[in-house]
Amino acid sequence: MKRLLPAALLAGVLAGAPCSRAAGMATNRWIRAAGKDARASLAENWSLGHAPRKNEVALFTARHPTAAVWDEAAPREIGGLVLDEGYLSVLTFETTAGKPVKVDGDVDLRAGALTHPQNGADARWSLQLRVGGSLRIGPDAIVSVTAKGFAPGKGPAPGLEPGWGASHGGQGAPKSGGESGRPALVCGSIFEPSACGSGGTVAEGAPAGLGHGGGAIRIEAGGDIEIYGAIRADGDGRNPGNVLLGGAAGGSIDLRAGGRFRWGGDFAVSADGG
Repeated sequence: MKRLLPAALLAGVLAGAPCSRAAGMATNRWIRAAGKDARASLAENWSLGHAPRKNEVALFTARHPTAAVWDEAAPREIGGLVLDEGYLSVLTFETTAGKPVKVDGDVDLRAGALTHPQNGADARWSLQLRVGGSLRIGPDAIVSVTAKGFAPGKGPAPGLEPGWGASHGGQGAPKSGGESGRPALVCGSIFEPSACGSGGTVAEGAPAGLGHGGGAIRIEAGGDIEIYGAIRADGDGRNPGNVLLGGAAGGSIDLRAGGRFRWGGDFAVSADGG
């Protein structure tokens, strides 16, 4: 896996000591059965008979490895979050810029994945977490919003015509063959990255969901941020049947730690164009 950890992706390292307040919290385990509604706001999906509260740790285990959606009706503040070993599914956060889910203690991702919903013509969704303690992403876990940004032809700097790549922090590639014209202009900030990536260009009749830009991630932690797995906000690079004519732009990753950044193994952090 590519090792890429530029300072721009680790913007705003804050001063302060690591902290953890998980001790003494109750555990509320995800028990959603396959085929049932995946919303985290539903009481029947949790072992304690209610959605997790700010004095409880939300625990996802291999015993119920079903996908979950932290919908807008779910609590905006919980005590802790653990995706345990063997939880090989996806937790999708319906969060928007400026409205994070607050986790008072630690976030421990031992397996599974975190993401946000796919955007369309508008960039409503982004992954927003404010962690009071530390964040750890284990080697079997991933935080990925790849292809969750703007739809093809949408966003502030999409591909201008079929064959042209979208732009973001870097300029998208021009159409091959030496045609005249210029790609879309670059946009966004390397110091406060927050925007989703613009969509690429696809052929008529391309499968739905193809050619989206990368999504956006902002995670603030009061303690350490440890990365041994992957964090990705790449643009869509798939091209089944040669229908993706111009690559989508990568999205944004903004990580802020009150403690230290630690990484190792085959870790990866990327916001590449498709």
